[in-house]
Formats: sequence, C-alpha cells, structure tokens
Amino acid sequence: MRPFETADVASIEMLKARYETLKAQLAAAEGAQDAQRAAAIAAELQEMVDKASAELLRIADRLAALTEERSRSLWRRLAG
Repeated sequence: MRPFETADVASIEMLKARYETLKAQLAAAEGAQDAQRAAAIAAELQEMVDKASAELLRIADRLAALTEERSRSLWRRLAG
C-alpha cells in the first residue's frame, strides 16, 4: 500500500482549502470587530467634539456679552 492514496490526497487538499476558508473568515470577523470598535470610538469622539463645541459657543456668547458691557461707559453701566 502506498503512503497516500488518491482519496487521502483529496481529503488533505479539501482540508487545506477549508482551513484557508476558515482563516479568511476569521480575518474578516476580526476586521469587522476592529471596524465596530473604530466606529464606537469615532462616535464617542464626535460626542466629545459636539460637547466641546457647545461649551465654546457658550463661552463665546458670554465673552461677547461681557465685551459689550465693558464697551459702554462707566456711568451707563452704573445707570443700568
């Protein structure tokens, strides 16, 4: 009997092909997880940017009001 029969070689080739398929599927799944994680991080960063922008706008409004008040003369500020 030969070490490998034709059926054995075919089985080995089929297993190799299945291994490569599973390896590709695993890589795709890992890539999808990385993409989901990246999307979650991006969403979190966008939320932080939105909050920071809102806070900066609020500060800019307060600064504009303060500048306007300071631009009036002292006696007008005192008079109301």
